[in-house]
Formats: sequence, structure tokens, C-alpha cells
Amino acid sequence: MAAQTPLKEDQAEPTQPSETERPRRRWFPTSEGPKMPTSQILRELDWPMLLLIGIVGGIAWTLLLSRSGPLTFFAGLLPVGGGLLLGRRITAHVAWHAGFLSLITAVSAITATLVLAAMGIATQVFLQQVVALGLIALLPFPAFGVWTSYQSEQRNRKVRDEQTRRGGKLERPGRVKTIEELRSLSLPQLGSFVADLFRDHEFQIKDYQFERDNYLEFDMIHDGEVWVVRVTVDDKVKQGVALQFFQKLKAAGVTQGVLITSMDFQEPTVRWAKDKPIALIDGPTLMSMHS
Repeated sequence: MAAQTPLKEDQAEPTQPSETERPRRRWFPTSEGPKMPTSQILRELDWPMLLLIGIVGGIAWTLLLSRSGPLTFFAGLLPVGGGLLLGRRITAHVAWHAGFLSLITAVSAITATLVLAAMGIATQVFLQQVVALGLIALLPFPAFGVWTSYQSEQRNRKVRDEQTRRGGKLERPGRVKTIEELRSLSLPQLGSFVADLFRDHEFQIKDYQFERDNYLEFDMIHDGEVWVVRVTVDDKVKQGVALQFFQKLKAAGVTQGVLITSMDFQEPTVRWAKDKPIALIDGPTLMSMHS
């Protein structure tokens, strides 16, 4: 994290904006770039899903509302449910999708009620009830569902993209009390175990990356210095593995490296690393650090 530059004596604290100057809070995300033409936005809306969810939702809401009993409860959930379904599918123009879904749902509900009234099934009182509840439930709730679902899907998509970039994700190992339990951990579990252990020793984890060669590599900061920690579950780690790690550190200009395995190192590997800026930590040593 970049350090903040202290204010000089001749620099005044920025004044707080007045109520009229403060930016208004927006319910939906907006683009910072040039405003897109309305005609283009309308072409890019997911009209098949809008019409399907809006029309079916409005008709179903009217039919459920016309029934007495527990089915009326589902009428209250339906507008939000339709918005949640649409919000998971869209990737742009959230406010437009939300607004049109609410409008289509409300118009469909009123139209369905008029049809029922023309058939003599719905009364005038029920028609007034649909119009009143439509303004209360069918206009805001579908839009709320779209917004909530879209935000959730965006967060999930970000997590999935991050996992793809890193090649995997860490997994909680549970409690580890013995060396046998430590050596039974998978690489994602061992990585999480090592990450927690180093955090306890005031290391800050900046990033991590799973590699195809069956190891996991952490970028860490400790006392302002960059550390690279490589974790593997391989047994009898060979000298060539430590040499390749050393060469990578040297090429990156990193002077602090740690190579960790939950198993053991070969004796030549240990002898080779004695005069190198690499710390080797095997399973028993890692277990003693934990306890």
C-alpha cells in the first residue's frame, strides 16, 4: 500500500463539499465515458428475457393474487424473483433492464386483470387492488431484484476471474495437530496453512499463484522487504528444484526466498542451499513453527 504524503504546513485541509456540491448517490452503475445513444442502448437490451420474465411474471402475479390462501404469499416473492433471474444474465445497462422489467411486469399484470374482468372473473375491486399493489410492488421490486442479482453476479464473476488468473484457490485445512495430518494436506490446503502461519509472523501476503509444476508461490512483504515463498507437497525435493527457484529469485531481483515442503528435502539440496539466500523448511520444521 502506498504511503500517504503528509500535508505541508502551507497546504490547507481540503474543505468539505456543501450539500449542493456533493455528488448524488446513484442506485445503478453509470459509465464515465461518452454517453451512449438511447437507440443503441435499446438495441442492446436483452428483450427476449425482458418480455418473457416480465409478461409471465405479471400474469402469474395476477393469478396468484386472485387466489386466497397461501398462494398469495408467493405473489409477494414473484416480482423480486423475476428481477433476480434477469440480473444474473445481463452484463450491461442495468438501470434500463431494471426499469423496463418493472414496467413490463406492471403492464402485464394490469392487462391480465382487465382480461379477467372482461371475462367476468375479476371484480372492479380486484382491479383497483391490482393497480394499487402494482404501483407498490411491481414497479420497485423487480428493479430491486435486478440490481441485487447483478451486483452479486459481478462479485462472483470477479472471484472466478481471480481464481482463473491465480490457477486455483486456497482451501481451509481444518485443525492440524500432527505431522501426519500436515503431510496429508493437498496443495491448496497446505498453501492456506502456510499463509496463516506467515501472517502470524507479521508477513503481508500480496498475491499468490498456482503453477503447473505442482507448487504454489506467494508474494509477501515483511518489514518493507519483498519475500517469495514457494510451497510444494513433493517428497524428497531435489536440488534442481531449489536451483530453479534460486534462479527465478535472482532474475526478479528478490533477495529473500523460502522453499517449503510438507515432506522432506534430499540431503544434497540441503547442503547446496546453506550458502544461498533461500530458507528451506521441511514438514517437521513447519510443524514446529506452527506449534
